[in-house]
Amino acid sequence: TVAQVNRPVVLYLFSTHFSERAPIEPVLAEDPANLAASPAGPLPVDHYLGGPLYPWSIARTDNGITQRREQAIEAVAGALCALPPAARGRIVGINVLGEVHHLYPDFEAGMGYGSPYVLTDYSAASRQGFARYLRQRFGSVQALNAYLGARFGDFAQVEPPAKDIRRQPLDHYWQHIDATAAGSVPVGGWVHDAELPPGGTAWVRVYLDGALAARVPAHFVRQDVADAKPELGTARVGWRYDLRYAGLPTGRHRIDVALERATPAGPRLLQLGTRHVAVMDRSQAAPRPVPLTEPLPPMAQPDARVAFWLDSPADDQSLYYNPLVPLWHAFREQQVVAYLEHFDQLLGHGCLAGVPRNTQQIYPAEQAGWDESRFASAQSLQPFGHLGLGINLYGEATWDGSFFDWLARSRQPGYSVTEFHPLRAMSATELRQVLERHREHGARTLSFFLHPPGADGSVPNPFALDPANPAHGSDALYRAMQQVLERP
Repeated sequence: TVAQVNRPVVLYLFSTHFSERAPIEPVLAEDPANLAASPAGPLPVDHYLGGPLYPWSIARTDNGITQRREQAIEAVAGALCALPPAARGRIVGINVLGEVHHLYPDFEAGMGYGSPYVLTDYSAASRQGFARYLRQRFGSVQALNAYLGARFGDFAQVEPPAKDIRRQPLDHYWQHIDATAAGSVPVGGWVHDAELPPGGTAWVRVYLDGALAARVPAHFVRQDVADAKPELGTARVGWRYDLRYAGLPTGRHRIDVALERATPAGPRLLQLGTRHVAVMDRSQAAPRPVPLTEPLPPMAQPDARVAFWLDSPADDQSLYYNPLVPLWHAFREQQVVAYLEHFDQLLGHGCLAGVPRNTQQIYPAEQAGWDESRFASAQSLQPFGHLGLGINLYGEATWDGSFFDWLARSRQPGYSVTEFHPLRAMSATELRQVLERHREHGARTLSFFLHPPGADGSVPNPFALDPANPAHGSDALYRAMQQVLERP
């Protein structure tokens, strides 16, 4: 307990969609007001790593799940405030709730662009909140209509977009939504060039209608590729570029992808593929070919030293931009922040008010295959209110420079690593270097899962650092962390 441990304490007030198998969970799940809603209604109880996952709503704070969380936090805070000041002074940080973001069906595997695009929250409370958000942002329905090119008579007529124009009849165009309706389409895949030295990064060029649109590194970890092709010797082969198409003219556009290969005479381009995308108008008229804006540079065919695959976009994928969709996503992001702020304000009173408080958010921003709009957590990763950034880092995000690049762009003055697991074994020397790098970049605290073994000696959490847990190198990481802490 806090009173018995003579060390600094970071307090986790953990309450999230991951089940703790508490008796109250199935009872709360019987009330639809507690559950996130898709357009078809409240989500059913899901599963994650063999256990229940409860799709609790974060769209409102007047429901039962929120009230029970408030009661639990107030009870814990009351007990802590009854401790002697010296013991209470050991609390150096509070992590609030755990991961807070919107949910979607098939949570364990449904975060990618290839999954059906089903979002939350479409409850009555959320629909009404969206209308209020639009009124506050635009002031008048006339201003909203001018922005959308619509003819709504009142804000109450504006519904969150919830239908796919390809599969469902629409009453009007602004009901359309899919993974690209916000105006961007991911161009991505993986590539490995055996001509590069070990650890070298391949660079990919993306051309749109003949003009260079982007140059991106192939540095994301693709464990699926490493498992299928162990001969590559690395998982850092993924790349992605989000192509903004909203401002493009309607028609059939050409996308070309090329690998750069350095030569004494300059970069040589190896063609990785060509895709076409159809930027559609609201009438769904047949798209006409768009001419190249400039000639493509010479490209050779890749040789046997290059392994690659172009995941997206699909050839001749149709793209329908709905300007209401970015507004819907922004509102959903605001809901995430508002729910966190609600509990921040709850803790902002009493004896714990002066203890620094952090979020404990998921980090989907730089994942090559994840669709961040399903989580709607981007705004909660930026500075807001009195909550500091707490972020869960797994895999390459724990040790790769891409996280620190993102951190620099986020404008965060510091951060806490609220869950940490490299998903591979490390020596004590390598782990110490990783931890020092986080400290140099402003990390205040770093936490990882430790669980007492079950009655049969098993470790219940596959991501727990434990000498009896071989999953993801957890046993080796436990020993490495033990050595680091013995000689700080």
